[in-house]
Amino acid sequence: MKTLVRNFLANVFLTLAFAIMLGLIAVLSELDEKATNSLLVVAVSMTFVTYYIFCEKDLHVKTGAYPVFRYAEGDSRWPELVYPVLMFAVIVLVLYWNNVISFQQTYAIHYQSLLLTLGAAAAEEIFFRGYVLAGLKKYMRLEWAILISSALFSLAHHSGNIVNLQYAHHFMFAVAMAAVTVKYRSLLCAIVFHFISNYSIGVRMDYFSEAYNGQGFFQFHDRAASIFYLQVCIAVFLVLSCWIAKNYYATLKLKP
Repeated sequence: MKTLVRNFLANVFLTLAFAIMLGLIAVLSELDEKATNSLLVVAVSMTFVTYYIFCEKDLHVKTGAYPVFRYAEGDSRWPELVYPVLMFAVIVLVLYWNNVISFQQTYAIHYQSLLLTLGAAAAEEIFFRGYVLAGLKKYMRLEWAILISSALFSLAHHSGNIVNLQYAHHFMFAVAMAAVTVKYRSLLCAIVFHFISNYSIGVRMDYFSEAYNGQGFFQFHDRAASIFYLQVCIAVFLVLSCWIAKNYYATLKLKP
């Protein structure tokens, strides 16, 4: 646990130092506020992610923290890349068949949004499923560690009343991402799905605002459509988590 905490603190210190340096450069270069904020968000998230990846093999061996890239020989990597795409495809198809979304007609790739969503997704997965989950499972059963880290994730993303559909969505999302992380012993699947989801529906993650509809591959028709989206996601994440849990415990029983 001490190794994990030391690594996290070192990561935070390095990330903050790099952000301060870039902030000073941005001020001296007289960049506008929007450009400065975007630069800092990308820099902070990417520095945090890079440091974790640099140390992940040692962390995995000493603390059991999940790496982004696995080191066990003979393990297949394709499910970690295919499953998140299939999961998101199922969600989008259900939404499309129920006529609650419209695909953007003139969508263009915005590299700033691409970097923002990729950096944020990777940093969040590394923090909550890398550091937090790894630390909690040292002191309690894995099931409780997943539930508590998922509750912390949903609280960190919540604004307003704690008892509502948005909170349930974030909680089930976190449980599902923790489940695939445990199954594949890697953060890659969770990062890929988190990134695809965020980038497809926009950078600003407010499901009930007018601004939410302008930056992704598709947009919701109305408030009822966004609520239906949350319900579909919760159902998919619940089924995924139950399926993985069943297979995970079946595998444990087969071990000598």
